[in-house]
Amino acid sequence: MRVEKIHNAAQTLGRNWQASNGRTDLAAYVPDVVVRRATGGQDEWFAEFRNVTVMFAKLENIDFSDHRLVEFLQQIAAAIQEAVRHFGGALPFALMDDKGLNFVVAFGISTATYEDDAARTLATGLEIQRVLRNLGLGPSIGVATGILYCGECGATKRRQF
Repeated sequence: MRVEKIHNAAQTLGRNWQASNGRTDLAAYVPDVVVRRATGGQDEWFAEFRNVTVMFAKLENIDFSDHRLVEFLQQIAAAIQEAVRHFGGALPFALMDDKGLNFVVAFGISTATYEDDAARTLATGLEIQRVLRNLGLGPSIGVATGILYCGECGATKRRQF
């Protein structure tokens, strides 16, 4: 049943994509590699184990009482996004909790795969460290490489890829 639902959604996405000769409202929110696989009839291959390099960039001691906080957070996010984009990575998560603001950068997932994923991740980390230090922040950065499940996760009402 689940595979049939994925297949139907992929066919609908593919028809909408092909009919518009460009991005549809739905396709704009789906990674290009997923759209290409769906329109090519490869929806059964969405779930896979991949060799992935992940970087965690953590920021602490952010002053939440500062009236310019929103603009500062936007500066931080834009700087990190630009560094990740420059090296071809993906930024699947930005999380804020009691431990601080955390950004997760990934190389090796289906939307960001290169032969030198680990080197790109380290270069991205050095660039993030540089730009955040220019903003007066000292990030904690960690990198890990290993086999990771890349595919559909979650329940029927709330899933992510």
